[in-house]
Amino acid sequence: MVNIKYKLFILSFFCFLGCFFYRLSAQDVLFSQFFYNPLYLNPANAGAANDPRVFLSYRNQWPAFGSTFVTYQGSYDQYIKSIKGGLGINIIRDNIAAGIINYTKVDLIYSRRYKINFDWTVQAGLQASFNFFGVSASGLNVNLPEYTTTQPDAGMGILAYSRFTQWGLSIDHLNAGYLKVNPTFVPSPMKISLYYSRNFKVFNPRVLNSRVYTLSPALLVQKQGNSLYVNYGMGVRYENLLGAAFVRTNLPLQVTNTIFAFGITLGKWQIGYSYDYNVLSLKNMMPFTGAHEVTLTATFPPDPKRQRYGPVPCPKFVEQY
Repeated sequence: MVNIKYKLFILSFFCFLGCFFYRLSAQDVLFSQFFYNPLYLNPANAGAANDPRVFLSYRNQWPAFGSTFVTYQGSYDQYIKSIKGGLGINIIRDNIAAGIINYTKVDLIYSRRYKINFDWTVQAGLQASFNFFGVSASGLNVNLPEYTTTQPDAGMGILAYSRFTQWGLSIDHLNAGYLKVNPTFVPSPMKISLYYSRNFKVFNPRVLNSRVYTLSPALLVQKQGNSLYVNYGMGVRYENLLGAAFVRTNLPLQVTNTIFAFGITLGKWQIGYSYDYNVLSLKNMMPFTGAHEVTLTATFPPDPKRQRYGPVPCPKFVEQY
């Protein structure tokens, strides 16, 4: 009986290990609420809101299988006048198979701001990253190899925005190659992200004090290795409430996921929740493989007497300030 359990565990372990390597070689974590996640989306967003900003995220992918893929993320950024740019730090922690496999990525970010004209502002960002990988099964009383490895990385991005429109381009894993996860080399392909968003205010001009809704359509295209995903949808904000619906497709434009999100703003804090529903489960291709995601954002406005520096005005469901 012990030998059978041990063999089953070994089989399960290497299945998880295979999924981990596939995830590394195919793509980075796909966050459902990318529209809340400025530093992960583009290093050029560092300092874009001017005010100090904290972002926390929890993602449970494939929840039907327990804690199979759990991701934690935290970031901080702000604009610093003396360096004419923003500084930020972003930390991602991936726990796989109840922590048997773990991956931590630390990003140190600097962005520079350029005023083009009255309407348009551009920010360029650089990102130095450190990747830490580890495998540990010591708590399970089984004889499996344990190892850790560290790998430097780099990224860059550019952001252009006006009062209502935002364009962004970012490139991650500039030193595309192979990560040594002893004794295996795992492909680490370059990731390219291109996105666009715009804000529209909708109200009834014939009604005094009409309700004002902000519609924010957005498009995100990401390519990493052989994977290419297109995310498109819209966010809607009314006072301190917001909702969003997005669709994720791959090539040839097959719908893979639908994302539904809602949130509330309470003073300096904004709480968001989303569910990533895997459409492929309807075809029994990847059953029970959705994802829960919870985010918490906080901004800390300065003294009103302090001069403002022209924060990114859109989209509000991306740039909270």
